Amino acid sequence: MAKQKFLVTGDQHVSIDKKMLDIKRQLYLKNGSPLNPDLVIKALQAINEGTFGPKLPATPRQLIPATSCLYIIDEASNLRLGRSDGELFLDGRLKFTDNFSDVEKNLNVRGQKHSAIRASAYELTEKEIAVRIFNSFSAEPGILEKVWLTQKQIMDICSFHFKHLNPGGYGNLFLTRKDECSNMCVDNLFVLRVMVKGPGKFDFSLQDLSYANNAHPGNRKVRVFVPQQFKLL
Repeated sequence: MAKQKFLVTGDQHVSIDKKMLDIKRQLYLKNGSPLNPDLVIKALQAINEGTFGPKLPATPRQLIPATSCLYIIDEASNLRLGRSDGELFLDGRLKFTDNFSDVEKNLNVRGQKHSAIRASAYELTEKEIAVRIFNSFSAEPGILEKVWLTQKQIMDICSFHFKHLNPGGYGNLFLTRKDECSNMCVDNLFVLRVMVKGPGKFDFSLQDLSYANNAHPGNRKVRVFVPQQFKLL
């Protein structure tokens, strides 16, 4: 328990009661709560122990090495993605309701065969452009070779880990290749921004990495998905 004693005013009592009642209301919603109950328990425990505030541990907003614009999402840090025989978006598992011609023009080349891997989701904390977001995972050269996902892996995230996507606007970022089997080069890399339209239905925006200069806002909880290979702090 916290050792320091604080004077609590009547207005503060009322404000705290209202917030606690609202938390309870959200937890008891019939169709499910928008609040993660495990995180609520952790937060309340921290309050009860007096460890909240500036000294609160970084979890769940845990920064990864070499970047201050992203934090790891604990419940989406270990996403299993299946093996692939080289499936592409054009195979039709996902329904893109807009801009599908961009896929046919830029991504309908060769898919890469690969084994199953794990992926992690991160959330953007400040305004940044895509090339700096993906380069921020490490200061080592060649990092873009390690943070891209195949079309099959992106389909697995959208299909099997749908609940971890940001449902607001083009709120999900992936780095992928035009030709998954060719040598790595900047001209072969594309930033795929995915908008959730419903289960199995998506819109997307596709940009060559060299021209992906639009800044992604840090206040819209944009999610960035990459292979799981980075040691957490």
